[in-house]
Amino acid sequence: MIAGYYYLHANGAVIYKRAAPGLISDFENSDLVKCWWPVEPADRRGAWRILIESLARGADREHVAQLARTWHCSDADAREYARREGIELSEQAGEYVATLDGCAGRGPHALTAFVALFNARHPAL
Repeated sequence: MIAGYYYLHANGAVIYKRAAPGLISDFENSDLVKCWWPVEPADRRGAWRILIESLARGADREHVAQLARTWHCSDADAREYARREGIELSEQAGEYVATLDGCAGRGPHALTAFVALFNARHPAL
């Protein structure tokens, strides 16, 4: 069940709003909302999606890092996320490499590798 939504504000903040009638319409009609994601508290995939996509769209890195810590989205947890999503996640030369469908992303942490992979797969964003 959707408990609420995180949205990416134009200033880079990732903000939570509890589900309420008219909320999606408010998001759609706002020039300040860049993107939004439904939140289901037990959904690990959704947590990773928010982290990856918000960073790819310009979210404040420190704020997203704090969310990752709060949600326990660590490099170790990333391995399980990658396995479930069919992403190959490896460590090479001191950095993480995430590959899927011929695209690759690299970074010092699994999350940054996932963001680089997302950007490689969605260059128009």
